[in-house]
Amino acid sequence: MKTFLLFALLVPVYLFSQTTSSWIGLNSSWSDENNWTNGVPNDTIDAVLGDSCYTAFSQPIISSTSRCKSLLLDSIKQISLSIDASFYVQGDISLLALNDSILHTSSKLTLRGDWSNEGIYLASGTAQVAFGGSGQLLSGNTPQIFNSLHINGGSELSLNTSIQILELFSLSGSCNPQSFLVDADSIQVNNNACLYVRASTFEENYSAHPTVTAGGIIEYASDNDQTVSSHITYSTLKLSGDGKKSLISDLPKLLATSSSAGRIYVNEGEFDLGVYHADRDTLVEGGYFTVADGAVLRIDSELDVYIPQNYKNSYFHANSTVEYYGVRTNLKESSHKVEDEMCIQQKGRLLLIKGITQPGTIFIHDVHGREIQNFTASKTTNSYEMPINVVFVVSLIVDKKVFSKKLLFR
Repeated sequence: MKTFLLFALLVPVYLFSQTTSSWIGLNSSWSDENNWTNGVPNDTIDAVLGDSCYTAFSQPIISSTSRCKSLLLDSIKQISLSIDASFYVQGDISLLALNDSILHTSSKLTLRGDWSNEGIYLASGTAQVAFGGSGQLLSGNTPQIFNSLHINGGSELSLNTSIQILELFSLSGSCNPQSFLVDADSIQVNNNACLYVRASTFEENYSAHPTVTAGGIIEYASDNDQTVSSHITYSTLKLSGDGKKSLISDLPKLLATSSSAGRIYVNEGEFDLGVYHADRDTLVEGGYFTVADGAVLRIDSELDVYIPQNYKNSYFHANSTVEYYGVRTNLKESSHKVEDEMCIQQKGRLLLIKGITQPGTIFIHDVHGREIQNFTASKTTNSYEMPINVVFVVSLIVDKKVFSKKLLFR
């Protein structure tokens, strides 16, 4: 029994010891098993550099394709790792001290875990870092400067610090910058990749405006108010979070290189077009525009039709709202102007007209002049159930003066 208990106690320690290998440093070759306490690291063995086992003082160099379970540069002894060939790390990369360093001169370093750098990472030549896990975090209190950085498909990278990318930042997965800045020379958003915007403007999160391929996603996702950048040609634009998303100029026409390209999803909060446009290009028929339940599309109407145009499929959920505001300055004719700010809303199939304080009559006509409905203007809310996909004219008659607005009911 005592022998069995002793074996049971020793087994976990034995197994643990087999999952870690520390660098000794008899020579600089990473692939020489004599340089390690437990053989050359692989997908199931963690690599530890710069701990108390580092006694021979040769610095490790990766000159052929290598792998490890995780990589730790310890703070006990100063050490520097040179990467000159492809290197795959199945878990985290951690540099614990300022005197730890990685010199990356060529090839790709791929990691599936978190990046935590309190030391120095120096990249040059063709060096690229690729994040290839699921939910990954990049953090560190020292400057995080990369030569080229890529996020693989299916991976989401969250930032806990600002980063600089000297060349290309490319995404097949997604990037969540939180409140930090990605200072990149250029940004490429590939099909199904997603670039999240959390700051009040795109430029507060990213220094470069991206090139977006068909199917690439830009998502403004803050609970606070945000301005949607007009310097990007979007393929898929998503709006989420409780905050208001506003335009300050017309968007470039969304991509229409295929029937599936050119999409806008108003998933949450408000999308305030103001007097601007968010139309799709017409190269290939298709696209999709939707306003989800609880979300609001707001339009400061000055032109005849403001619902974003050239989308083959537009869907407004039953509990979505489309609001035409600022009508006071538009419902006018040469001799008189209505002083009320009449607000017109589409909610599901209901047309809601609010903000009227002067006595009058509301008329609804189609564009051929045929009357659809008329009723006395109420000081509360006037409502009427409309057919869909109808261009109509809302007219308010006050003191025999007619003030009208042409709108599209979708």
